Amino acid sequence: MFDVTTDRGIATARVNGKYIDAGRSGDIAGIEFSVDSMHMFDQPREARHADAVVTLDCTPVTLLQIATVILDKLDLPAFNNREWRIIESALRQASGGADTERLEMADKLAASINNIDTLYTK
Repeated sequence: MFDVTTDRGIATARVNGKYIDAGRSGDIAGIEFSVDSMHMFDQPREARHADAVVTLDCTPVTLLQIATVILDKLDLPAFNNREWRIIESALRQASGGADTERLEMADKLAASINNIDTLYTK
């Protein structure tokens, strides 16, 4: 067990070829994980696993970028604004103006797209 505190520099832990890197320089900080699976124990040799908690203190734009990277790593769609607008338009067209479920989905997409636009213009 170890506890390390620093306000600048890079810390790296490697276990069986997997790694966790954390770094800080001034107002910029980052953390990177490379694991297939991870278990954290609150005591040696105890069967109970603890949840891993990661706290991120960053701007909404950075959170959006992190979310996009995570979705990409999971092979899930992370569309850009133009692609989301195409999907929104297709939903509106497919609704024929009467399918309220598709219209509600299109409205949610439009609101999300506007939120993304606002994040990038701040």
